[in-house]
Amino acid sequence: MGNKTHRSDTLIIGIDVGSTTAKATVVDPSTNEILWSDYQRHHTKQAENVLEFLLTIGNEFQDVKQENIRVFMTGSGIGPVAPHIGAKFVQEVNTVTMAVEHLHPDVRSVIELGGQDAKKDKAKKGDSYDCKRKNGNYYSVKSVFTCYRLQG
Repeated sequence: MGNKTHRSDTLIIGIDVGSTTAKATVVDPSTNEILWSDYQRHHTKQAENVLEFLLTIGNEFQDVKQENIRVFMTGSGIGPVAPHIGAKFVQEVNTVTMAVEHLHPDVRSVIELGGQDAKKDKAKKGDSYDCKRKNGNYYSVKSVFTCYRLQG
């Protein structure tokens, strides 16, 4: 792997720990460039998986001081992990909504399928968000994020 070089001396790390998988992404906040990402099944070892991500990220970005790294976590499996690493919790429906509004402002509906639930967010700009949840393990265990662009 090796030491990554980038233009900023700060990093943002996003970690999503769901019921079956964990995802991590490192972003340069000055450019919004994704510098590193990984997706793994955690086999009910959420904390160990997060530790593995953080150790790998630490090795990849040795030039960045720890105090210049901000960590945000979301997902059903972060409860026991986030406080111990100083991560800020962000509710996952809000995370998806904010990302879609910023990156794809013309999208009006978002469907996210996870390991144990599915979420639908349908709104126009300025509307409040109505998130519907359906619990059950019959959804795909692989997290799927689908945006439907509606002709308006």
